[in-house]
Amino acid sequence: MHRLAFLLATAIATAAIAGPLTPPAGPPAPTNKTLQQVEPRTPVANTSTTIIIDQPGSYDLTDDITSDADGIRILTDGVTLDLNGFAVIGGPDSPSSDTGIDIRTNFEPRPVIVRNEAVVGFTDEGVLANSSDNTVQINTVHVRACGIGFRVFGAAILKDCTARACDGDGFETASLFQTTFNRCHALNNTGDGFRALSTATLTSCTARRNANGFNLGEVMVAAHCAATDNTLSGYVTGKGATLTACVARDNGGGGLVAGEACVFRDCLARANTLDGFLVGAGSSIDACTATTNGEDGFALGFDCRISNSSAEGNGSAGSDFAGIRGNSDCTIDHNTATDNPTGMIAGGGALLIRNTAAGNTTAYDTAGARFGLVITPGAGFSEPNSFANIAY
Repeated sequence: MHRLAFLLATAIATAAIAGPLTPPAGPPAPTNKTLQQVEPRTPVANTSTTIIIDQPGSYDLTDDITSDADGIRILTDGVTLDLNGFAVIGGPDSPSSDTGIDIRTNFEPRPVIVRNEAVVGFTDEGVLANSSDNTVQINTVHVRACGIGFRVFGAAILKDCTARACDGDGFETASLFQTTFNRCHALNNTGDGFRALSTATLTSCTARRNANGFNLGEVMVAAHCAATDNTLSGYVTGKGATLTACVARDNGGGGLVAGEACVFRDCLARANTLDGFLVGAGSSIDACTATTNGEDGFALGFDCRISNSSAEGNGSAGSDFAGIRGNSDCTIDHNTATDNPTGMIAGGGALLIRNTAAGNTTAYDTAGARFGLVITPGAGFSEPNSFANIAY
């Protein structure tokens, strides 16, 4: 009896929760709001004067915009501007100073978002973001044939953007605030591809056929970036930069040229005209490769450390170059140098241990250095000293 009562009570409760099984009369009616109701959008049409956006909200381009002055000015925060597949174009009578999209926001914590298509042919900046500490988000915007592609003053996030064939830098930032570049690309610009004079983080970005590929300030972070075929150097950094899994290839200057106390991990410098890596005092290099660069593969400042790295076929510009060139008090540990004029040059007071050199004109130059044994393995080779350097 207790079980029967329990089952009956459960069935009643379930029915009460489930509600009636008979649907209401008539066809089903929509209950969701339209996109316009959820996010009202203001259309932006072509006009002969500069378009001014001074109220928060969402705005959509409905056609290409051609302007002989600034294209669009955003003078407030809390704006989303969707270019909607259209372009903002500088007209044939543009003055000597005009900007495609000029963003000037307040200190309110509401971001400005610009996305989806192109800015072309303005004599000053394609996109100018002067936003203090209010983050500007620029997504999938492509700037071509402007004075400077993107110029950022203030906190900003740029994602999937391109700067191409500009007369100055592709991307330029100068601010005390953080700027983030993700999957951005600089191509065929007269100035540097990326010129970041403030704190910035770059991920999966590329710079090709610019002056310098990446010209970065102090305390910069770059990962999985590539600099190729630039007229000058692939990367130039201030002190304290960190580069991980970055590539510098076929640049007209050095591959990776860095200031003091920088860190390089898993980076590649290949076929650059000058040094593959040229790094300042106190820097650290781990698991990197320098191959077929014109001068030194790795050229180290004072008190540097290089480990687990490989230098192959560098020094085609002259017999004075080396796979790894140490300096005073450097540590050169567990590296390989092959087919360079000199495999490794230690430098005064340096420590040279556990390295391998093969096929170089001179294996090691250890003058003034502290070093482990330098041995050439032969038949029946057995050497118990794990700090020995091998030449063969």
